[in-house]
Amino acid sequence: MDAAGKIIFVNLDTGDVEKTAFPAEAQRMMLFGRGFNAWYFSMTDIEKIDPLEPGSDLLLSCGMLAGMGAPAASRLHVTARSPLTGLLGSSNVGGSTAERLVGQGIRALVIRGRAEVPSVLWIQGGEARVVQAPALWGADTVETARVLQKEAGTKHSSVLAVGPGGENGVRFACIMAGGHHAAGRTGLGAVMGAKGLKAIVVQGVPGGRGPAGSGSRAATAGYAKEIARFPEFPFLSAHGGAGYLKWAHDAGIMSAFNFRSTRFGSISRLDGRLLTAGVIKRRGCPRCPVKCKAELEIPGLPRRSVRPEFEPLMALGPRCGLSNLEKVVHLDNLCSRLGIDNISTGGVLAFAMDLHERGLLPRRPGVAPVWGDAEAMEKIIRLIVQREGIGDLLAEGVRRAAMELGGDAHRYAAHVKGLELSGYHPGALPATALAYAVAGRGGDFNDLYPALEYSLPSETGGSTAAGAAVDTAALVRRAMLVSYSLDCLGLCKVPVLSLGRSWTLDREASLASALTGLDLKPEELMAAGERTAVLERMLNLRCGLDGSEDRLPEIFDMPAYRAGAEKRVAAPPTLDFYRRMGWDDSGRPTAELLERLELVE
Repeated sequence: MDAAGKIIFVNLDTGDVEKTAFPAEAQRMMLFGRGFNAWYFSMTDIEKIDPLEPGSDLLLSCGMLAGMGAPAASRLHVTARSPLTGLLGSSNVGGSTAERLVGQGIRALVIRGRAEVPSVLWIQGGEARVVQAPALWGADTVETARVLQKEAGTKHSSVLAVGPGGENGVRFACIMAGGHHAAGRTGLGAVMGAKGLKAIVVQGVPGGRGPAGSGSRAATAGYAKEIARFPEFPFLSAHGGAGYLKWAHDAGIMSAFNFRSTRFGSISRLDGRLLTAGVIKRRGCPRCPVKCKAELEIPGLPRRSVRPEFEPLMALGPRCGLSNLEKVVHLDNLCSRLGIDNISTGGVLAFAMDLHERGLLPRRPGVAPVWGDAEAMEKIIRLIVQREGIGDLLAEGVRRAAMELGGDAHRYAAHVKGLELSGYHPGALPATALAYAVAGRGGDFNDLYPALEYSLPSETGGSTAAGAAVDTAALVRRAMLVSYSLDCLGLCKVPVLSLGRSWTLDREASLASALTGLDLKPEELMAAGERTAVLERMLNLRCGLDGSEDRLPEIFDMPAYRAGAEKRVAAPPTLDFYRRMGWDDSGRPTAELLERLELVE
């Protein structure tokens, strides 16, 4: 690559903006995106700064292939210390923001300080300026985007915005990129809101293509055609992630009633495929043929409501005992507008419902959390965002809420390291169970994406995933390295892993080589993923992580939550995973590993 681009540093205390060249050493060692973020924070005192204090840096960086014309390669990686977990917070978001930044020669944004007056960061022509915008404070994310795009006066603009959830410090607040994309997990919207930064506007034409004469156009066209030929492509393109809820139920791997069950009696009413008839417009990231997003027109819902993704549909539906599909769509869209992570929201609601049913939740004036009560769910969501009544407790996330409640409440808090678990029940998925336990950002499937352990509907003869490993620990190690590599490249995991079913990075190395002009091998991409995993682990250890936290929550020790297991949900083979990774028995990367990876502690 002839020019890596620049990093823009924004000081919200003063409004000052500085530019530096993207460091060649970071590009060589870590590529871009998630890898660069880990590299950057490894040279800071992240562990000494509270996530919601002005000195906490918020870092947004573009994947390596963003702006080069590749399909499904427009991901932006957002990192800061998480107010929810206290560890390294990490979230990955699609849309066109990364491509517009790269089109202006910008590879990363580092935002620090706190604006005295609520403000917007406006980026245009490679320059950044801080503009006061107090009138937007309190607006939801959709209205904020509408106002700012109107002010931009062009369709060539992207808006990243926080809602009232981020403004009020909800610890699982998200950053929304339009109505369809979210940097959702680990509470980075609260970090942005604590800075008094309402939104980031990037105005400009997205980046173009790879180097002329390099075969980049043929490479990108071939990659897009290959995605469209994958057996699962027609289903996912038609129904989106929501279409897989019934499949997860039938496979016995979904979660219902706060993980008490993998079955839900009213699943036929929640089948996401029912939404397909109401689709009025399919959407997706730039040049991605999948177009997994969709706008809906369904009676009883506002026109152009957004179709939920798979995990939010599960979190706000079966996990909370809600069987009304239209109500789930409404609540999912409400979370996005208010700027809170819909997976964690479903997690805290289910936790409260479980405690209420068991008599472990003190009665509070207002509303009672009852299984399947959509009206109560909406009221509590609004209380969470307003930080009032029971909402103020739940806005802290299940771990802190359980600690405040005391007694046996902690036994029903489904989280790892403070992050509410995502969709799958770990009882029947040993690799997912281990991934929950060891994922750097906490109990999340998408962080490691160990989808090679199960079969999709098109794989009638069993999983056809390429690169599957011999045992659970090896499988999760492979999933971690591949997943983190893709986050460095800026490629979406859905077409690569869910559709392509390959954990070898052969296709991706060929694509990246054609676009960058570099001779990249799959093992080099894997090495960038491994360096990212090791640096993130070292950062988390500095932030107070203890190896004893690499475990499933105690909720799965109780018979009612074993989902049919005779004794208990099996403890993941964490020690085996450590050894596969080259970490010692306490979960710390060894000196030999750091030397091999050219990393210095």
